[in-house]
Formats: sequence, structure tokens, C-alpha cells
Amino acid sequence: MRGSSLVSKVAVVGALGAVTLGLCLWPKKSAPPERAAEHAAGPRVEATDGEDEKSPRLLLGRLWLDKLPAKRTDTVDLWIFFAGGIGLEDKGSSFRSTLEIFELERQGSRLDIVFLQDQKKQTVKFAVKSCSDKPEFDLCLELTPPVRGVSKLYGWGDDEEMDRAMPWGREWRKAAEVKARAAKP
Repeated sequence: MRGSSLVSKVAVVGALGAVTLGLCLWPKKSAPPERAAEHAAGPRVEATDGEDEKSPRLLLGRLWLDKLPAKRTDTVDLWIFFAGGIGLEDKGSSFRSTLEIFELERQGSRLDIVFLQDQKKQTVKFAVKSCSDKPEFDLCLELTPPVRGVSKLYGWGDDEEMDRAMPWGREWRKAAEVKARAAKP
């Protein structure tokens, strides 16, 4: 009985790996116009309190990167925060990476994070702002204090902008969601 349980676990992990790899390598297709809204990362960027500051909800469901990769083999630090209370940091390329899965609770512009591997906790304030530091992005995510050495990340206001700059971005987001949901306790 113990051997079949191990075989089942290996089969599940193998299937998740195959799905993740398939999502990363699958050719990009544009969503039909009538379905484009359901594939969007979130609402279009709108100002809240100040000219620069955006709604804290814009944190969720977006790819946040340290830099724009020119090709799939470029190494980046990618973060994504999901509304279901889970997120991940993925350091690497489309073909090789290291993942850090974490639980999160967002209250306004504050995050309480628990990294699942080592159970380390951190509370951080964040701000989503318009920025022009790197012209290929239009949003900045500022983290205070830095999380695992990261204090600023970059993203896009909508998926169409992301598609123009990084055509495989939607696949990275789908793969990240599969990985994060599979790891959720």
C-alpha cells in the first residue's frame, strides 16, 4: 500500500510539472475580444489619493519584475500576489528557476507575509505608483522595508501593455498560479 501511495504522489507531481512546463512553452494566442476582459490582470490603472499613487488592489494578479527580460532565457526576479492569499517569488528564466511560495494577507497597503519553506514572517508596507524609471513599464511596486532584499518591482497597467513588452507574460502568470495553488497548504 505504501508503494502505491508513493507512486500516486510522484504521478501528481509529474502531472503538475508537465502542466507548468506546457503553460510556459505553449505558443501565445490572443484572447478573443469578447473574452479579453476575463484574461485581464485587473482593472485599468486609476489614481486614488495622489497623482502618482494607485489603488492597493492593483498589487494582485499582476506580474512584478525587477527588469524586463529580452528573451525567455534571461534571468529575472518575478513576484506575483494572488487574491486567494498566496503568492510566489520566481527567480530565474522560463527554463530554470527557484521558487519561494508564501501566504499573504493584504490589509489596505500593508502585507503580512509568511514564507512557507522556513515559516519566516514579515510585515511590509507597499505602494503601487505610476513610474517612468524603466520606460518599458508603467507601474512601480515599492516595498518598505525590502522583502528578501527587494524594495522595488515593475509592472504594467493592463495585459495589452504587458503583451507588447513581454509576449510570454500571460503564460508566466498562468504557470505561477498553477504552482502557487498546488503548494497551498
